[in-house]
Amino acid sequence: MKNGYTPKEFAHALIIDYIGGIYRDGAHWMDDKDLTNANIEMVKKHLKNLHEKLVEEARLETLPLRNN
Repeated sequence: MKNGYTPKEFAHALIIDYIGGIYRDGAHWMDDKDLTNANIEMVKKHLKNLHEKLVEEARLETLPLRNN
């Protein structure tokens, strides 16, 4: 591919970026009245874990997710 990625690496990069965006900017889905603050923190923890797992699996370099 012209972007320097293999198709598999590019697919991982897209999903990794998407998860990062949801983690950082997911305020709209966190407004759900059924989610407590504890629920939101657990969702964010799982998003961070998924992000780290995919980064490791893809062997891509990326910045770690940080709490806002």
